[in-house]
Amino acid sequence: MGPGQPGSGGGSGARRRGELTMADAGQEWQAPSVTIEDLERWEDNGAMWRPFEVTDTRAVIDLCSCTGEAMERVQSDAEDVIELARARTHAS
Repeated sequence: MGPGQPGSGGGSGARRRGELTMADAGQEWQAPSVTIEDLERWEDNGAMWRPFEVTDTRAVIDLCSCTGEAMERVQSDAEDVIELARARTHAS
């Protein structure tokens, strides 16, 4: 399994998707970034995702198991991801 797929663990010392990271300058905690391709791959592997928070500048997304349990939280400031997350928010 590759990165961004359910059950991928990464190697020794590798940061797993969903782990919070500390930004160098501001010491601010951030969720890893996600792309449309990551979300499509997540769904292609039988899992689901749902928007957690969507603003004009950022989408925070929960990557969930096939049963709907939130597994990891990711974010993006890409316009296409924000639009997709906003559309999913309005569809539910």
